[in-house]
Amino acid sequence: MSAIFEPISPNEALIMDTIMDENDQQENMKMQDDESLRKEKLIGSDRGSSDGVQAENELEPEVQEPKLYIICPGRSDLELSEPFTSTPKDCLFTLKEASRYKLKFSFTVSNNVVTGLKYINTTWKSGVRVDKSQVMLGTFSPRKEPYVYELEEDVTPSGVFARGLYTARTQTSKSCGYISNSLVNDFSIDETDKEITTQVPIEVKTSTWNWRGYSIRYQYCGSSGPALVLVHGFGANSDHWRKNLPVLAQSHRVFSIDLIGYGYSEKPNPCELGVDSFYTFETWGCQLNDFCKDVVGDKAFFICNSIGGLVGLQAAILEPQLCRGILLLNISLRMLHITKQPWFGRPLIKAFQRLLRNTELGKYFFKSVATPESVKNILCQCYYDTSQVTDELVQAILLPGLEPGAVDVFLEFICYSAGPLPEELLPQVKCPVLVAWGDKDPWEPIELGRAYGKFDTVEDFVVLPNVGHCPQDEAPHLVNPLVESFVARHANIEN
Repeated sequence: MSAIFEPISPNEALIMDTIMDENDQQENMKMQDDESLRKEKLIGSDRGSSDGVQAENELEPEVQEPKLYIICPGRSDLELSEPFTSTPKDCLFTLKEASRYKLKFSFTVSNNVVTGLKYINTTWKSGVRVDKSQVMLGTFSPRKEPYVYELEEDVTPSGVFARGLYTARTQTSKSCGYISNSLVNDFSIDETDKEITTQVPIEVKTSTWNWRGYSIRYQYCGSSGPALVLVHGFGANSDHWRKNLPVLAQSHRVFSIDLIGYGYSEKPNPCELGVDSFYTFETWGCQLNDFCKDVVGDKAFFICNSIGGLVGLQAAILEPQLCRGILLLNISLRMLHITKQPWFGRPLIKAFQRLLRNTELGKYFFKSVATPESVKNILCQCYYDTSQVTDELVQAILLPGLEPGAVDVFLEFICYSAGPLPEELLPQVKCPVLVAWGDKDPWEPIELGRAYGKFDTVEDFVVLPNVGHCPQDEAPHLVNPLVESFVARHANIEN
């Protein structure tokens, strides 16, 4: 399966497998021989020639104006010209399963003869390489008229496991290096007979829900398919799923919720509620289940990041009939939990927590981190690809944290060192669980996270290469198809 390409950043390139295998190396040696032969011929023909002609022959060949066409019988051709662009929010195009198609591309050559021109395509689904193909195009001399090359006709895969979103990397190389090295974020294979076209982004709507007298913000989109509820992590909110909502809504009903105390949901002061701890996984688990009953109106798949993973697990244990499956993205290990501290340090930890909660020191600490500079620095710590830490992201995280009551919630939770651990909750869950982990997470080391893949309830442990703590936002091109495939496997299974 091949696709259109867009410029690839160094960090994006790191997520892809090495494409040079033993056969590639043999072909590279042949291309180098061709290049050496070409240079020998040029040197021989240049003897006695003028300095101007010799300088011209020494120019590097250039392959320019590349265009790529996807051709399907009975449909209009899709033409793309460089730069090939797509966005993490949109599916670039859709092909019908088991349909015939072929690729055609054109280009011009200038300055000199280009030898060993080769086309390479690698395709991934849910972060797993599913296809790799390469074609030797040959040697081409300079001319103004474009060269046109058609690949052999192929057939898209079929079946329920073939459907969903794909990521592709397309390269064009010559004997002395790459001409283009490009990535398409999302294209899909679908069971319906659709035209090859860019899908129109689905509008994401915002609403509020009254839960136990408190106003709760949530976002939603999509009108059909299984229900998904996206659950954010500590200090975040439903905007942290902005790159996932419109993509997943193409074939699902998708909801993202601001847990009470976060985002633009109400933030009651726990000291005024007359309870020891209000912001707990039990509270949020109950909120999530009530949300499914009152707003979603159906059981749902929980897609959770960081501490949101414990919320999803707790909810699934409290009311298992409401949860169809859970996908955990870098679930919090809860390394600050009291049971994970040495016995001799526990009294000191409790004393420090009381100091933060009951004196001005805690508010001073919160004020120091609730600034654009501090938020950006914190995000750059947990995002491996720091180019994804944009001003938009910083504002999405920061602004709700400036709402009245945010400081009390912050201090309450950082002092919350009790409650359940993931290893305690996982054995109690009755629904399927998939664990995915960005392997560059500095806060939740993957070496410790791998232990969760050994639980009987966990069907698989998926490594997300070169991704940090928040994969859904840093690498949506990996997470979205992973969600699609997980839901597709279990959508017809009754819990």
